[in-house]
Amino acid sequence: MVFSLIGIALIAMALALILPPLRHSQHLIIANSTSEANVMVYRRQLEEMATSVRHQLMTDEQFQRDRDELERRLIGDLPAEPPVSRTARREPGALVLGYALMVGLPVMAVVLYLLLGMPSLALQLP
Repeated sequence: MVFSLIGIALIAMALALILPPLRHSQHLIIANSTSEANVMVYRRQLEEMATSVRHQLMTDEQFQRDRDELERRLIGDLPAEPPVSRTARREPGALVLGYALMVGLPVMAVVLYLLLGMPSLALQLP
């Protein structure tokens, strides 16, 4: 009985760690091209530089110099043609995977235990 409760608790903890990122996949930012990925990297660098200025790890002059250099690199990396607009859509694949894990993980654990383990020992009292 104790073994079963420990197993259920471990499966619940595993699902608690796996399912939330899969349910909130719309928060993930995915680049469709290298130019989009570069823009995201430059934005992240600019945010880090602004944080450094707020925490007084960088002076305003250093920030302005680094920002100008970052802008020059960004202009060099951007393509000449305008980007094609796309609509944001949520793909159901992550949610389906989450439900499959929620059902499949415990079922596979029980099946593997029945095949490889010794279920008769769990029924014996110490």
